[in-house]
Amino acid sequence: MFLNALVIVFILVSALLWGGKARGYGLFSAFLAFACAIVAGAIAFGLWEVVAGALLNAGRDNSSFVGGLLQDTAWGLGLLLPYLASLIVLRLIVDSLVKGNLDFSETTNMAGGIVFGGAAAFISAGVFVVAAGYTRLPPRLLGYQPIADSNGNLVYESKLWVPVDGLTVSLYERLSVGALRNGTPLARVRPAAAEGAGMQRMTFKGQTRSALLPEQFKVVGRYTVEANLEQLLQDDFNPGRTQLVVGRDGRTPPPAGSRLLGVVVNLDAGAKEKGGNIIVTPGQVRLVVAMPSGEATTVHPFAVIAKPDAGSNLPLFRFRFDTRESSIASGAGESSAVFGFEFLVPPGGTPSYLLLKNARAPLNDGSVPESTFPTTLARDDAVRNQSIFRSFGAGGGASPLDTSGSRRIAVNEAGSVANLSPQGVFPGNRAFNKTVRGGLNVNDDNRVIAGEVTLARAVFEERGLDRNLRVDTFAETPDTRVVIVDLSEAGNRTLFGRAVEAAQTSEGVALVDEAGNRYEPVGFLYDDGSLVTIRFSPDRPLRTIGDAPTLSRTARDQSLHLVFRPTRGVKLVGFAIGNREVYNFRPEGVTLR
Repeated sequence: MFLNALVIVFILVSALLWGGKARGYGLFSAFLAFACAIVAGAIAFGLWEVVAGALLNAGRDNSSFVGGLLQDTAWGLGLLLPYLASLIVLRLIVDSLVKGNLDFSETTNMAGGIVFGGAAAFISAGVFVVAAGYTRLPPRLLGYQPIADSNGNLVYESKLWVPVDGLTVSLYERLSVGALRNGTPLARVRPAAAEGAGMQRMTFKGQTRSALLPEQFKVVGRYTVEANLEQLLQDDFNPGRTQLVVGRDGRTPPPAGSRLLGVVVNLDAGAKEKGGNIIVTPGQVRLVVAMPSGEATTVHPFAVIAKPDAGSNLPLFRFRFDTRESSIASGAGESSAVFGFEFLVPPGGTPSYLLLKNARAPLNDGSVPESTFPTTLARDDAVRNQSIFRSFGAGGGASPLDTSGSRRIAVNEAGSVANLSPQGVFPGNRAFNKTVRGGLNVNDDNRVIAGEVTLARAVFEERGLDRNLRVDTFAETPDTRVVIVDLSEAGNRTLFGRAVEAAQTSEGVALVDEAGNRYEPVGFLYDDGSLVTIRFSPDRPLRTIGDAPTLSRTARDQSLHLVFRPTRGVKLVGFAIGNREVYNFRPEGVTLR
């Protein structure tokens, strides 16, 4: 492995340099370097969450290059930057205070320099390897892949020849509950952080997000199932088949007396991938468990409760993580997702935190409601009737719609309704030249996939555009369709536009399918008479009416069209504002084939 060689060479070269005869090296200087490295590491691990959170906040707009880069590197830089900054400052302070060296024999200087210089390099290498592991990179990092996927079980397969990552983290874990103890010690809130580096890189096909902000998801409830271990590994959705669950060594089964804990989380639109859905792998979810010994351990989910794909006759399903590259995804286009992750908690263990894509949420602060199922069959019944989520107010991430004032809009022979177009072509035959796309990203078919741009209206009046240069369509995916709802065209309000105009700007707009799923707009096309603004951000829906441009009552040449991207195959049956359905298309609905 290349990383093995790199680590060994770095430590050896550093040790030999500090053990050399040159001025400013030797035992005492190497000891000072070691002390600076120890202190810098403590500062870095202490500030890790704070700095990573600040970088994630700075990169909220992950549709931009800088935003995406910060999202991918926040947890790595969150550790590395404080370490480097602290190390530089500490060295400057030490060098300014300690002007001279201590006089030892040549042999003592060489031996001490090698030992302390090598130790300082060991700490630095450990921090660098852990930081690199927390960036969004493939599971195999320069030939080093500590975690293997064994049919859904995450196995700690290999270590570095010189395990700088594991030993460095172990050192600071011990310090965090010892001499440097604080209210949130590393060993208690983020145990086995070196393993976590490999776990969080087990993303879906190596392409999905590996970081979230704490406010992008919420733990809405937890439940337990009272049954023996064999029963806990079975369910009514896969009758007659017991799931194989093993520990991180790949061999040890869960201990007798383990209990099942389900943690229900609601992820909002901020957790979306650029493709418009939310994807989570079992390696990105860790339950921190406080053990009776005072230590903490982590366990990963072995199953998840979620909505099945569109077209299923079941509202919820229990999916096992029992295949290689297991993952769970929200419905494409849905505004939020509710997942129920199930863990086997060791006997005597107390769940304390949930780590989801590195974001941490408390479980034992009294704010999380709990429920208990007497058997796995009772749990499975609650899955089928959706009460397992609804009991926590998370039946789909939103409360039921008020349909009392809903007005019907007739569905035409083409299977659509007036001012609602189930296709992604820009309204009004608008098109522009790809060479002036500005902040819009387009694919090889010249379809807009993300971004925002404001162009002069004259740009859209170019005639005879070559097909290879013509941009006039929002991109769909295999799982989604684009739907455009006209609010106003050339100053003329549609029914939808008048409803939006009468609503509060703090309310949200959504299309609703027959299962009750809501789809928020992911963009708009706005023409104010002189400038045209196009926004398309499937990973950042418009949460409120105020996120879209405001139509003026006096300007007669304004146009505004909202762009939605619902799940392919669903039947749209309504248009909602806030928790009110204002228009419905029942019984026919608009089917998105």
